Amino acid sequence: MFQFRGLQFWRKYIESKQSPPNAYFRFVTKDILKPDLEIEKLPKQFFNFIVISHCFFSDSDSQVYAKHNYTRIIQNCLQPGGYVLLIVQNKKLFRIYNESPSDDIEQEKEIVNKFLGELGLQLVWYKCLSSTESRQPLGGKRFRQYATDRLAAQQYISKVAQEYLGIPYDYSYVLDDYIILASYN
Repeated sequence: MFQFRGLQFWRKYIESKQSPPNAYFRFVTKDILKPDLEIEKLPKQFFNFIVISHCFFSDSDSQVYAKHNYTRIIQNCLQPGGYVLLIVQNKKLFRIYNESPSDDIEQEKEIVNKFLGELGLQLVWYKCLSSTESRQPLGGKRFRQYATDRLAAQQYISKVAQEYLGIPYDYSYVLDDYIILASYN
């Protein structure tokens, strides 16, 4: 229902524009973690740009199914020469390879390239976005103090979390992601 309402909102927004963008919007609600994802129902070599955002998993079974299905979607639905924008949390990217985030740029590039290679992609560009000065997580109390001192609080969700979940601190807006642009040949 939430996805359907999102589609309705998108259509209403597009229709309200004086010069609507020339964009194709396809709304597909498939469980990407199912081993029998029906790739054949998606258009073949139709898309020239795909975005996969925050859909990478720590649990190994989900990780295997998702990576397998992303590879199938890229190979079957993306045009040759198309691009994929991946947004993945830094801890999850490193955890896939049983590594910890570090400030070692060579290790980072190696992991990014390995990750893309498994998806059948080639690196075009990547950037590490972090709310801290380091690529390494600060962890626990140290991060909480850093967030309190330097990051904007999420005032509305914090109130809900405190009231219903008993969280004793404010949530903050935090970035700890890799933005990766890759090509498919």
